[in-house]
Amino acid sequence: MTKADFALIQSELDLELPDFYWEFVHDYPKALHAPGCHAWQVELLDLAHRIITLNQQIRSFQTIDWEEEYFIIGESGCGDYYAIDIDDNESPVYFWNHDIGDFDDREEIDSLDHFAEHIIQMYEYLRQMKRPWWKFW
Repeated sequence: MTKADFALIQSELDLELPDFYWEFVHDYPKALHAPGCHAWQVELLDLAHRIITLNQQIRSFQTIDWEEEYFIIGESGCGDYYAIDIDDNESPVYFWNHDIGDFDDREEIDSLDHFAEHIIQMYEYLRQMKRPWWKFW
């Protein structure tokens, strides 16, 4: 992600993102852009316009009480969101579960780097299984 993309996100959403997030997206893991890995489009977004859209949408839903400090960094593709707390410089990655309408503490990952490792491992597992992600189950 470029500095201009990052500035656009902050400007469009009227918020200041933490340094650790900029460092991560600026040096976005190359493995997440590998052939067959779609994480940059879904679970761990590397698209400024998509990040902006998701964060605007969640804040516009009247049925969801979304706290301003939570910033969506990705989605599951099934109505769930991955988010960080922009007020916490060591924020874990939180999992907002649409089934319970809240964050699921059992799905919390302690850092953005560990979350990326988890996603990379998941895609590697799928690649080894030689199945498309939609046939994972």
